[in-house]
Amino acid sequence: MNIYSIVMKKTAFFKHSNEIVAKSVRIVDGHVYFKTDGITKKYLDDNKISYKLEDSLKNKVSKKICANLTLILGVIMFILVIYINTFRISKIKFNGNYLINNEIEQMISSKYKHFLFWNFIDEDYDEMSKKLRMKYSEYEWISTYKDGSIIYVIINDNNEVSNSMNYGDIVASQDAIIKSYKVYNGKSMVKENQYVKKGDVLISGNTNDVLTEARGVILGTTFKERTITIDKEDSITQESGLSYKYTLFSLFGNNFSVGKKNKYESYSTTKRLVFNFFNIFKIYKIEEHEICDIIKMYSFDDALKLAKDTIQLDFSLSKKIEEEEILRIELLRHEETDTSYSFRFLIKKVESIGEFQKY
Repeated sequence: MNIYSIVMKKTAFFKHSNEIVAKSVRIVDGHVYFKTDGITKKYLDDNKISYKLEDSLKNKVSKKICANLTLILGVIMFILVIYINTFRISKIKFNGNYLINNEIEQMISSKYKHFLFWNFIDEDYDEMSKKLRMKYSEYEWISTYKDGSIIYVIINDNNEVSNSMNYGDIVASQDAIIKSYKVYNGKSMVKENQYVKKGDVLISGNTNDVLTEARGVILGTTFKERTITIDKEDSITQESGLSYKYTLFSLFGNNFSVGKKNKYESYSTTKRLVFNFFNIFKIYKIEEHEICDIIKMYSFDDALKLAKDTIQLDFSLSKKIEEEEILRIELLRHEETDTSYSFRFLIKKVESIGEFQKY
């Protein structure tokens, strides 16, 4: 025998109570909940008495909940797919077959974060490029960037031996005391703590009367004097601390923005990719920082610090390899006028002093 869970209005239930066989009766908010058999259900149907099957209500609620859960899970899966497409790494691609390809690939892949079947990486590619250029300074230029799910490594090497007949030596670019050296190709002509003059051969490309291309890195300790003049009053350009954000959309390479105000006459921009739909549709978060001119008055101590900071900055921009460093900055003398300070320094550095010279 089938058992039915029925819900009826209380007035209708009591009106027909003599004809209704009911068990487990509950009265809630003007409705009666009870269980009955097929005979009572047939009576209700034949007399067209209004009621609802409680199981069908539960099924409707369950279906609604399932539909909402399906929608939520669908949205989560869509966001996950977009996230994976935006930040995952499928492979590392080089622009040529170089000896350092495997080393660079291992270095990059060691930074991977793994999730299920995918690899992700959170890196500043400009900073990565700089580190690679410093580590592999024998190559002319190395840069990295990410497009879609691929990391591209671009290596330029004007010193490539193949078919170039680029024979020659590595010579000293300046006077120095040899600190250390690495020879990749050719014959070393120096030793540590040896004093060399500008033009001296450091690595020879002539090995047992066989001409080749000398390649290597030579580090030397150098001493140089430099004069820096600092104005007592100067106008400097810097960020004011004010900024605002807006959203940039890119559809098939066509850009349009939401919230851009054009409120700063001069500004610097930071750009962050937050959404990428298979390189067809991209969303970037843009932040513009106001730049303004500020009049700066320098005391002697301020000017001296700025002069030393200038030396450090210029050196960091000109560094070729990571081992290069400034060992000491010594003030030799200074002069002061009504409008400026002049400082004369002796700078002791460790520098890469080798340069290629063709035969």
